[in-house]
Amino acid sequence: MAGMRRHGKRRERMFMVTAIVILALAAACVVGGDATYACITHRRLRAWEARVERDPDGVRKGCREFSVGEGPTALLLIHGFGESPAAYAKIAPALAARGFACRAMRLPGSAEPMAQFSQTSLAKWREAVDREIKALRASHGQVWVVGHSLGGAIALDYVLNHPGAVDGVVLLAPLVQVSGRRSPLLSPRAWHRVAEVILHRSDMLENIMPVDARDPALKRYDLLDRFIPRAVHRGVFDLARTNAPRAADLQVPLLLILPKADAVTDNAASRRFFAAAGSRSKTLVVLENSGHMVPLDLDRDRAVAAIDGFVRDPGAFAAAAASGAGPPGPR
Repeated sequence: MAGMRRHGKRRERMFMVTAIVILALAAACVVGGDATYACITHRRLRAWEARVERDPDGVRKGCREFSVGEGPTALLLIHGFGESPAAYAKIAPALAARGFACRAMRLPGSAEPMAQFSQTSLAKWREAVDREIKALRASHGQVWVVGHSLGGAIALDYVLNHPGAVDGVVLLAPLVQVSGRRSPLLSPRAWHRVAEVILHRSDMLENIMPVDARDPALKRYDLLDRFIPRAVHRGVFDLARTNAPRAADLQVPLLLILPKADAVTDNAASRRFFAAAGSRSKTLVVLENSGHMVPLDLDRDRAVAAIDGFVRDPGAFAAAAASGAGPPGPR
């Protein structure tokens, strides 16, 4: 078995080296390969920006942070990769109607022009989450953190590095690892390493992947950042690398909500993290009619009901799920 693992690692390294050589040669065959790519991407960015509406502060319209609801328990909602607080436009009001104070934060730079967005970093994400948590803790008896996709990775990072700061964590299709379903030949991490080697002048990448959702209306969802700074990609892989081995350190109640199939994040890795988590109360809910965009997709009411039930009484909810009763439907 150990020999097979070593062989697998050698094969992946061989593929990665081969890909680097091929792509480096391809770049050399194109006049100013990296510079040409950067020029084309910036030109496409300018064309995209011409169609975007922004408020006086430069934030894209419909993408600002917001607060809704009142109650003794606060939920900090952290959006995902290329997203904004608009990802919570449906479930935040629904949770507020159930008695929760919801705060949908905006990660630094998200939904802002590239000049600002490119200055973001993992350190700035951490600082912003810490400010939000402390503000909510000052005025609420309980504070939970809810994260979707990259927001789930950021939530885990915060909880693991600040024991006792929050009362529990809810992960919606979290980025424990990037899915390889859209990654030909090499793993997503390997492609990231290749890009780090050959793209020196390109400070951003265009996100051309379609929205992963079951709701046909979401295929036209356009409140996403189409151009993503390289700093965000680095943060993604840094968090995946540091969070995954620390599952046993997680001690707060954990609710994991996964779509049945996800083309963006790796469900198997999320399940492994869940199984290894040290949380005494933990529940896994699988949504049959959702893709990666869980907060906006067809099963969002079921997600809201699960969040409501688990946050109110993690132990009872987990026991009911373990007994076969299953998570509740919308009420």
